[in-house]
Amino acid sequence: MKTQTASKLANKLWLSLVIAFTLLLGSCSQQPVPSESEGLESQAAPTVLATSPVSATIGVAKNTNIRILFSQPMDKVSTQAAFSATGLSSGVHAGVFSWNATSTVLTFNPNVDFSYGEWVAVTVKMTAKDVSGQTMLIDRNFRFRIARIKRVALTSERSLDGHVFESGQVYNNNWLFVGDTNGAVPSGYPQPAITNQFARGFLSFDISSLITDQAKQIVSAQLSVYQFDINGNPYQEMGDLQAQGVVYGASLEAADFAAPVQTVAGATQTLATFATMGWTDGYKSASFTTKVQSDLTNAATQSNRSQFRLKFNGDVSPDGTEDRASFYPGDQLQICQTDPVNHPCHKPQLFVLYTYP
Repeated sequence: MKTQTASKLANKLWLSLVIAFTLLLGSCSQQPVPSESEGLESQAAPTVLATSPVSATIGVAKNTNIRILFSQPMDKVSTQAAFSATGLSSGVHAGVFSWNATSTVLTFNPNVDFSYGEWVAVTVKMTAKDVSGQTMLIDRNFRFRIARIKRVALTSERSLDGHVFESGQVYNNNWLFVGDTNGAVPSGYPQPAITNQFARGFLSFDISSLITDQAKQIVSAQLSVYQFDINGNPYQEMGDLQAQGVVYGASLEAADFAAPVQTVAGATQTLATFATMGWTDGYKSASFTTKVQSDLTNAATQSNRSQFRLKFNGDVSPDGTEDRASFYPGDQLQICQTDPVNHPCHKPQLFVLYTYP
């Protein structure tokens, strides 16, 4: 009897434990599903993942746009209100906002360009919200510097300035002559006579200083040469005086007479001419911004130089007389030192305005 009673009690206890455990499992498997709003509230607060320009960048273009990448879709109204861009010298900038399709990238296009050389401070305040209404935990600040600007006057290299006749004679120890001859040997020229041949002038400018400055953009470049004398009627008989962008490297040679013109926009320009009513002195100039930008870009293969060729539009005058223009070279010649009043020797110059970091 006692054994049967104990057995019945054990069975009842086991059944009770099984029922209790089953109820516990059922309770665990029926946890409530979070609502949509509860899921959004559990997300991390929005943050700034990246910026363009990157913080502390120097040499940024003055017309740059500002872009900000957020960690999640943002509320446009509150985020734009939290944004500001302030130039150290130009002040707070208004502008146009735009977004990508997922509202994670904000682009700000200022109405007015920043000023050269100034630091720009950008702030996104913590009041910026994501689409669920969560704000950023802290303000996000970054800054960058706009490219600086400099103007230099480069003097041509006397050792590479000169002129070349179509027959191959090369001269770089005298004035720069452009035009044709009548057979008479100009002062300082060796025999034999150079008869009715056309000469082209050459100018070379060392742009190493721009490279040292890490120049980025050529804003403007102006070539200027000084004409001090005219023989005959070169402008009337041979047309406009032209300057052409060429590359002749570290030496002036006979083949450079026909060196190809650079294949950049505006590589050939007519120089302004004021040789009228007997007045022959004066600067002749033209703009070569695109050509000098190309020279800077390709400096490593062009001996860090910007080079030009001077010629008249028509090569040889048909009348058999000497018709040429004379220009000062890059270095002071002896006559410039002994007679500076009558021969001030205004050197050829390349005026360059450029941006750098």
